[in-house]
Amino acid sequence: MKISFKKHGKTISIKSLAMLALPLALSFNACKKDPVAEPKPTPTPETPKEALVLDHIKVNTVLEDRVSDPNVPDYLVNKNIAVLAELTIKPGVVIAFSQDSRLDINSNGSIVSVGEPNKKIRFTGQVAQRGYWSGIAIYSISSINEFTHTEIMHAGSKPMFDNIKTAIGLFEQARVSLSSTTVAQSGGYGMYLRNKSILNTFAANRFTDNKEAPLMLTAENIPQLDAATVFTGNNGRNVIEVMGSYIDGADEITWPAFQDNTPYRFLGGITTRTGWKLLPGTTIEVTENNMINIERGYINAIGTADKKITIHGAVKSTGTWKGITIYSKSASNVMEHVKISHAGGINMLGGTKATLALFGSNHANLSLRNSEISHSGGYGIHLFGKNASLNTDVEASNTFVANALSPVFAEH
Repeated sequence: MKISFKKHGKTISIKSLAMLALPLALSFNACKKDPVAEPKPTPTPETPKEALVLDHIKVNTVLEDRVSDPNVPDYLVNKNIAVLAELTIKPGVVIAFSQDSRLDINSNGSIVSVGEPNKKIRFTGQVAQRGYWSGIAIYSISSINEFTHTEIMHAGSKPMFDNIKTAIGLFEQARVSLSSTTVAQSGGYGMYLRNKSILNTFAANRFTDNKEAPLMLTAENIPQLDAATVFTGNNGRNVIEVMGSYIDGADEITWPAFQDNTPYRFLGGITTRTGWKLLPGTTIEVTENNMINIERGYINAIGTADKKITIHGAVKSTGTWKGITIYSKSASNVMEHVKISHAGGINMLGGTKATLALFGSNHANLSLRNSEISHSGGYGIHLFGKNASLNTDVEASNTFVANALSPVFAEH
C-alpha cells in the first residue's frame, strides 16, 4: 500500500521522506561523542565520633586514636583528674582540657605518651588560648614516664605547686623523659622542675610562646639538657632560669652551650662541690646581688677566640652582682677566652669588692688567660691571703676594662 500526501501541489511518499531524513540522522550520529566514564563518588568524610569524657585513671588504661582529624579531640577532661595506674596514650590521640583543669600523675601512677613524627599526641585547651588549662603535674617516680613526639599547648592557667604556673611540673623525686616534644602557649613556664626532681632524658624539644621562661630548674638537671633544643621561640624570657643550688657529683659536670645561644640565668647563688666544665659559647647571666662559689672541685671554663664563654649581669651595669669566689686549690681551675662583667657590687672576701676573689687560706689557685674582666664595682681580681695564687702574667695576658679599682689587688 502506497501512502502519500500533497505539499504545495506535489505528491510526496513516505519513502521519499525517509530518504530525506537519512542524511540528517547520519549527521546527528556523527556528532555524538564516545561514552565517558561517570566520575567516582567523592568519599564521605569520616563523621567525628563524640569525644569521650575522661575520669580518674584507676586501672591500667590505653587511650586509642578514635578520630583521624588531629583538630578534633578524642577525649575531654572537664575537671582535675588523677592518674593512679599506668596510662598509655597512642599516636594521634588528642586530649582537650576544660578551663583550669589539671592532669595529676600521682605517685602510684605513670604516663607514656609516645607519638610518631607524623602522628603526634596533643594535649590542648578546649579553647585554643594561652593559659587556658592548668597543666600536667608529675608526682610519679616511675622511670617509664615519657613524652615523645607530643604537643602540650595552652596550659599554665593557675599555680601548680610552689605558686608556679607551668605547663609541666615535676615534684620532688618525680621523673620524666622529654624528647621531640613541643611545649607552647603556657600562661607561665614551659616546664618547672622542683629541687630533687629528675630528668631521665631531654632531647630535641621546642619551647615557644610561653609567658614566662621555657624552663626553671636547679643545677642538678642541667647536664641532661641538650644543645639542640630550641628555647628562643618568643617566650617571655628566652633564658634557662636556674634556682640557687649546688653543682654536685662524683665526676666532672659539663653544662651544654645551646645552639640557639640561650643563656643560663642564675636566680640565686650557685656553689660547686665537684668539677664544673663550661663549653665554648656558654653564656651565664647572674641576677642582682647573687654570686658563684667554687667551693670544692674546680671551674674549667675554656672558650675559643670565636666562641667565648660569657658571664655577666642580668642587669648590664657596673656592680650589679657579687662575683666569683674561689676556695679550691685545684690545678684544674682554668679560665681562657672568658668575658666576665658587671660584678663587684657587694663585698666578698675580707670585705672587698671584686669580680674574682681567691681565698688564700685554702691555697686557692686560678689560671686566667686571653680573657676580659670589665665593669666591676671594685677590683678585677682580689687575692685574699698570701697563699692565693694566679699565673704570673695575669695582667699582661688579659684585658681589664672600666673597673672601679685596679686590675689586681693582692692582700697579704
